[in-house]
Amino acid sequence: MRVPFFRSLTLLLMGCLIYSTFLISCRRRSYSSATDMKGSILFQTPTPASGSRVSKRLSLRVQLYDANKLAHVEVWLAGIKRWEKVFVSPNIEEKTITAELNVQHISSGKKTLKVVLKDRDDFRIEAKRQYIFDHDGPTIKWDEPSLIEPINEAKTVILKIKDEGKIKQVVVYFRNQKLHEFKEAPFEFTIKPSMFPAGVVNIRVIATDQLGNSTDKAFSFAVEGSLLGSQCGFMDSCKENLACVRTATNPKGICRKYCRFSRDCPKQQRCMRVGSFKACLPKGASLLAGPYQACRRSLPCADGLLCLKMPRQGPRCYPKCVQGKASCAKGYQCKRYQGSNVCVPVASKAKKRKVGERCDKMHPCVKGALCLRMKNKPATCYKTCANNQECKQGLTCARIPNGPKRICVYIPRRRTRVRTYGRYQRCGQKRPCGRGLVCYGKSGSQICHPTCAGGCSGGCIGVGRSSICLQSCDPMKKNCGNGLSCRFMKTKSGKLQHLCH
Repeated sequence: MRVPFFRSLTLLLMGCLIYSTFLISCRRRSYSSATDMKGSILFQTPTPASGSRVSKRLSLRVQLYDANKLAHVEVWLAGIKRWEKVFVSPNIEEKTITAELNVQHISSGKKTLKVVLKDRDDFRIEAKRQYIFDHDGPTIKWDEPSLIEPINEAKTVILKIKDEGKIKQVVVYFRNQKLHEFKEAPFEFTIKPSMFPAGVVNIRVIATDQLGNSTDKAFSFAVEGSLLGSQCGFMDSCKENLACVRTATNPKGICRKYCRFSRDCPKQQRCMRVGSFKACLPKGASLLAGPYQACRRSLPCADGLLCLKMPRQGPRCYPKCVQGKASCAKGYQCKRYQGSNVCVPVASKAKKRKVGERCDKMHPCVKGALCLRMKNKPATCYKTCANNQECKQGLTCARIPNGPKRICVYIPRRRTRVRTYGRYQRCGQKRPCGRGLVCYGKSGSQICHPTCAGGCSGGCIGVGRSSICLQSCDPMKKNCGNGLSCRFMKTKSGKLQHLCH
């Protein structure tokens, strides 16, 4: 009985020894993996530091050191796996792993980002960072001025702009023209009645933070019209019965009194025509035309304006501009015209020309038409085509000279001159009669007879819906030519007489 006991004890000891060896091996393998993975994750530029603010994209960089056993990399954000990469080959040549994350859909607030690295022995190491996600633009407030009290003098406007991050830029616009631009606080600027037209004025304030988040807000205030002799910037900047007039001595504009005759003006002033109206101006004053007003030699444009003649318009003053910047008023766009960048009216859909109508740069053709200038003809809209079936009857689909496109045009066909035959000459299918003649007679002996519409010296007989004139003849003289014989016939009027038939 002792032998089995010792055998069992021996087997038990051997089993414990094998199990201990296995545990030591596992620990060594885990320790070896941990050694390989130790220090294998590191956040570097351009990855933001923990606590940084993020808006649209997050660029994460993972630096690898001695990571030949690396098998899997995962990036978790707000508890959801956002990015991963699997390594199939055991020999990893990459030293840096970059993960680009689109975080626009992540709600604002503080979120935890976790990077997980796993080796081929399923050993893992983690690193966590916290970021503040910010998708909100700055807040914009202002208290003055208001719609209740119209401004009648210079006033300082203070904008209250706040953001949890830093403010990058603040721009104030009026009618798409930039009034002020700020890079940092304080956000204060001065407004005057002369800067705006009288009445309710709307301005836009666009504030942008360092992350690119913007806030666009509109504010309204009331402006009282400028008084007589005060500075003005727009035609409707002045009070009632006053007009804003620009002169060489006051290019920005001064409020002047409307008039009809010089006796309506104060002394030392006379009534002068200014565009479509008359105003009281100092004697000897040289007028200047404002934006989009008519100009001529005796009425030049003010500073910053160019006198240009647009198609179908007289010369007008157009403001200079810079392409790519919002420097033109609403309804106008910056375009190159006659060698200069100027604000020209936007060609709206309503102004587009139809096929057959005249066109130009300011009035383009509708879709499917092309503006072309033919020889000795003004520029006109022509329909583009691929074949004759796409053109109306009488038009031909022809290729534009020195161009790849085809258009529908009228091409007159050359008329081949056809010989016709005169009175009482033989006629037939290939021998047509001339104008006012009818081919009549037996087949093979047909003759061109005149109709009775212009009078008949012989006798008229009916032929279908018309009537023809036959020559009178004398049966004794046999004076009918061209193979005709003299016959006694009844005319259309019922009279019997001898006619050549």
